[in-house]
Amino acid sequence: MFAECFPGRISFGDVDGIVEIGGKALLLEWKPAPIEFAKGQSIMYERLSADKKFCILGVAGDAETMEVSHRCHFWGGNYRPWEPATLDNVRLAITEWVKWVKSK
Repeated sequence: MFAECFPGRISFGDVDGIVEIGGKALLLEWKPAPIEFAKGQSIMYERLSADKKFCILGVAGDAETMEVSHRCHFWGGNYRPWEPATLDNVRLAITEWVKWVKSK
């Protein structure tokens, strides 16, 4: 419906979760497995995270059962690849991000 509004093959993507605190945002990207991000999605996440206003947290696993197998993130314009993780690891990463935001 909106394809003609954008140049080339650019289009809207979905957001699995986003929260903003103090002008900083944490975006959650949930995948069923630790798969490679599409090139355009990676470029967008690198650019959005470059100035550290956005942190993109990738989580792999079953979103319905909240079973987590891996996590990754984009921060400061850089991608940190998938690593094994649990739901507790993801919760800790979110908690640490909140602490960082509140310290600014």
